Amino acid sequence: MPHVKPFTADFLYWTGRATRADPAVADKSSQYELLVQDNRGDFGPRYLTTYELADERSLPELSDTQWRMLYTRLAQAGESSEETVSILAIAMDLPAGTGPDELAEFNDFYTRIHLPQVVEDSRFLRGTRYELSTAVDHPPGCPRYLAVYEADARKTADYLRAQAAGNVTAVEEPDEGPPVWRNRTTVWRVRYRLISP
Repeated sequence: MPHVKPFTADFLYWTGRATRADPAVADKSSQYELLVQDNRGDFGPRYLTTYELADERSLPELSDTQWRMLYTRLAQAGESSEETVSILAIAMDLPAGTGPDELAEFNDFYTRIHLPQVVEDSRFLRGTRYELSTAVDHPPGCPRYLAVYEADARKTADYLRAQAAGNVTAVEEPDEGPPVWRNRTTVWRVRYRLISP
């Protein structure tokens, strides 16, 4: 399987490990190391390996993973013409009892307004949103939605300097949007740095 540019295929196989994946896996995936853990707890595995898949039937056989989740790509904002150095991954769930009309409102707001707004306001290269297709192994409360925001070297360095100085702020999360959006649960928010393309 040739290497595919991260976050461009229809399916994203999101796997996590306590140790780095073996070199045989590296040419078929993108590997990341945890840069910043969610400040609410230990949510992200130390190493993240992502596989870009054309269909759900091509899941690689893996062992020694903490997380294995298959996500379907829903939308993308921005263009990644520069080199991605790090990613911010945000997982979220809908409020309990969300109906079909509220789900449609949520998806419309998330795709048309929120995703492009975060990319533009926070100067990410690109943002991609996904919906859970299959949870093989997962952290407690496997999130239904995943957003991945890609950052270049400058944005990553700026973030790390701000973190070292204690001046880190969260990605802008506007209070606008329909009630189902405002009442969503952010399950985790973690940053990873790319260690092998």
